[in-house]
Parts: sequence; C-alpha cells; structure tokens
Amino acid sequence: MSSAMIDPTLRQLIADCHHFEAIKFGDFVLKTGIHSPIYLDIRPMVNRPKPLKQLSELMYKKIISMNITHDLICGVPYSALSIASSICVQKFVNMITKRKENKDYGTKQLIEGQYKPGDHVVIVEDIISSGSSILETVIALRSAGLVVTDAIVFIDRQQNGVNNMKEYGIDVHSLIDVKTALDVLEEEKRINGHQKSGIIEWIDANPLRINDDIVNEWKLLCLQNKTSKLLSYEERSQLPETHPLSQQLFKLMVRKKSNLCVAVDLTTSKEILDLAEKIGPSIVMLKLHIDIVEDFDHKFIEELTALAAEHEFFIFEDRKFADIGQTVGLQFTKGVHRISSWAHIVNAHLVSGPGVLEGLRQGFEKDSNRGCLLVASMSTKDNLMNSAFPKSAYKWSQKYKDFVIGFICQSRVSADQRFIHMTPGVHIDVSGDPLGQQYVTPEEAIKKRGADVVIVGRGITGASDREFDHTLQLYQKRAFEAYLNRDSD
Repeated sequence: MSSAMIDPTLRQLIADCHHFEAIKFGDFVLKTGIHSPIYLDIRPMVNRPKPLKQLSELMYKKIISMNITHDLICGVPYSALSIASSICVQKFVNMITKRKENKDYGTKQLIEGQYKPGDHVVIVEDIISSGSSILETVIALRSAGLVVTDAIVFIDRQQNGVNNMKEYGIDVHSLIDVKTALDVLEEEKRINGHQKSGIIEWIDANPLRINDDIVNEWKLLCLQNKTSKLLSYEERSQLPETHPLSQQLFKLMVRKKSNLCVAVDLTTSKEILDLAEKIGPSIVMLKLHIDIVEDFDHKFIEELTALAAEHEFFIFEDRKFADIGQTVGLQFTKGVHRISSWAHIVNAHLVSGPGVLEGLRQGFEKDSNRGCLLVASMSTKDNLMNSAFPKSAYKWSQKYKDFVIGFICQSRVSADQRFIHMTPGVHIDVSGDPLGQQYVTPEEAIKKRGADVVIVGRGITGASDREFDHTLQLYQKRAFEAYLNRDSD
C-alpha cells in the first residue's frame, strides 16, 4: 500500500497511535520472549472516543467494501472488544463475544450473545502478528456452529500472520500494514529513515507461526467435526516416535480385540488376584490403588505381575502423583510399595507444576517400557479442574514425551495420535453415584469423546457372580465395537 493513497482519517489515526504511545519504538520483550524494536498496543488510542469512532467507521467500511457476508461481529478478546462494540452500536449490527475461558458458573458458555448455528461472523482484531489470537477465536466460533471466513484488522505487523490464517481458511483484511504505517510516521517526521529501515529489517527477519497449543485445538476440532480422522490402533502403533509402551498397547488392543481397563478398587490381595485371573483374558489394563491394599507384600506383586504376563495386560497404578518433585520421586521409587519396580503405567496431576514430572523422570529413565498418564480432567461432579488443565497437560506432554504416553481425560486433549487417551467413569446402566461420580457409556466415551481406552470399575466389579462373565464380555464387546464404528453417526 502506498502511503500517498491512504485515507486521510487513517493517516491521522496512525499519527494518533504514535501520539498516544499505541505505537512505540525502543527495545521491547514480546510475549514470545524475542526483542522487538517496535511495540504496538492499540488500547491507549481506542480508549478515547474520537479515534475509536473513526477506527470503527473505517473497519466497517472495509467489511462493506469487501462484500463480506455478516450476521454478527465478534471482537478478539480483549483489546478489540471496544472496537467491535463501537462498530455494532454505530451500525446496528449484532455482536457476540468470546470469553478467554469457559465460565465455571451460570450457563458456562464460552460464546456470549444471541446467535444460531449457521450465522456468519466477521472477526474484528486490532493487530495481527502470528494470527494465533484470531485462530483461537475462530475455533471457539466454529465449535458453536458459526460460519467464519473473514477477519478485519487495523494493523498487519507483516510477520506472516495473514499467510498463516489462509492455511485455516480465513481471509484477513487489514486497514494498513506496519511498513506503510512506518512510511506515514516518517513523512510526519516522527521517525527517521534509518530507524524505519532497522525496524523493517527486523520484521522481515522474524516471521511468526501459530502457537502450538492453538494448532492442537484446531486439529481436535477437525477430529470432532470429522474433517480429519483418527487412525486405527494398528496404524498408530507404526507412527514414528511413538513411545514403545504405547506401541505395545496399540498392538495388544488389536490382538485381544479389547480396549478395556478395569478399575480394581479392592482391599485384599486375594480379592485382586482372583479378579485379575477372571478378567485378564478380556482386558488390556488393570488399574489399582495400591495404598488401599491392607495386606500388601511383594509376593502379591510377584503373583500379579505373573498374571499380567500370562494374560497379557498392563498394570496401571492410579497413584495420581501431585506433590513437589522431590517427594514424588521418592513416592515413585522408594517406600514399601516401590511402585516404579512393577507398575507399567502411573499417572500424575500437574496441580503442583511440572516439577512432578521432573520427580518422576528419574524412575523412568532406565525403562522405556513404562509410562505416565497426565490427569487432564476428571469424571466427578463439581471438580475444580477447569479448561486450563487440558491445555497444561498438552503443553507438558510435549516436553516429557520420553515417558508421558497420554492422558486421563473426559475428551481428547491432544491431536497427536501417538498419545493414548483414557476415559474413566464408564458405566452402561447408571449415570452417577451418591458421591458425585458421573458416568458415560462406552459409546459416548469412544465415539463422541475420542477415548482410546475406557476405564470401567463398579459396572464390572459390582456384577453378581451369576452375571459377571456376561457383564465383562458385554463391556469388552461394546467398547471395542464403538472403536470399530467410531466414524459412523
């Protein structure tokens, strides 16, 4: 864009940006950690009525001139909300807003406002850098059934954001790009040619990419909408860099035609061993709480591991490690239970931070055939694990791939198909218990929520002796058939 062709109002807005320090020059550390010679924060300007009104008018004029279909306008939180509000008030267009996180009360909605599936939404943003914030908004809107194809922004930083968004089917239309804005400021004698050249050189040398967490959310949305699909267990076992334990589990599920884990919450070693003998041929995993076993000794562990080898299932100790790293390392490798010596799989909460994984790592370094699941969500009513937990679990799974093999979750956390997703709280006959446990069926867990393995406890262990075998086989059959038919409606 030539600066000579710029609308006079837009030219004045760029000058105002400099005057109100919405565009600043110096040495700034950006959110990504890199140093930038230019910093753009439009809020000091749009907090003032005159420039806000002018900018809003220009942005809506752009929407009209591009013939963009729109029923609604949505501003990217938070800096663009005032721009979107101003447009909607001036032009009598309906507005919706996207929250940063789901509410934990009331309607618990991520999108606020009146809308219906199929409505066309134009996204309004102040600045585009990588495009991550716009894509995050697109994901939320499309998840609600809204149609999003275009975004209007004030300034394009020209760091690859517009090209990034094209990969996701979004056309970004800017009022001005940053290099043209620099031309205006040079012509206004607010910066000199040398300063401008240095900034442009830096911009050209620092293209940005979409945040990995947001790319993961996009891929999960594609899986949910079936615009991409989950591979078979066999195919996933062959993916490069799949953890050796995950490879074994995928292959085991194919061989046994089972994706069933049974939660064995019993308190004596004899009860557990007797049950393991019965269910062993039908399961791929047995889940324990070793600290409730009243007569624990290592002879019990020897017998259990022998049964696991005979019947081909993995032992999952549901310890939910959650303390500081030093303590967790000791809980895992020391004490009377010495969990690291026999449990194929353990799990951990990230409530105390990634130090818990550093503490566990020492027990996994010597054995690639053992792994850890991160607890991303729980099946109990009113638990405190909000939407930040799955995102955190995904983030740290990327760093600890040497022993993190997947997640305990209520819906898929990662689009990376090398990870295992296990859903607890699966029951065919009831929807909950008096202590707040909430159940889903095997079909709900696998076909709708994307589970790879279902965890069933009392649905099987609570069956009468007469019904036990039938119940066990019913769960195995329904869970595996749900996997085989997961792409059907």
